[in-house]
Amino acid sequence: MCEIKGLSAINDIVICHCVHCKVVFFWNKNVIINFKQEEFRSFSRSIEQMEFEQAAVIFPDEKERVIVPTADSNINLSFDEEEWKDVQSAMQEASCMQEVYELMKLG
Repeated sequence: MCEIKGLSAINDIVICHCVHCKVVFFWNKNVIINFKQEEFRSFSRSIEQMEFEQAAVIFPDEKERVIVPTADSNINLSFDEEEWKDVQSAMQEASCMQEVYELMKLG
């Protein structure tokens, strides 16, 4: 049975994980993506390396957004600049919290 612990919550972005099965849940509004630990690390690294100014494209509503691919090639996420800042902050915070939980487990 899952025991969910929060890792980060910034505006519409919520990231948590199960302390037993180690699945990480990335929630954004009505979308939930589940990651295995290594998949989440890889996703986090790709978010960290992407810069809004270089990756943004103009959408039909004339707003700039970055497009973030997921493990399913048919599903992509998109974020405007403010949302992107939230995603980057939440991912960084979640990664740090994962490390804290790991250290607490070792102690």
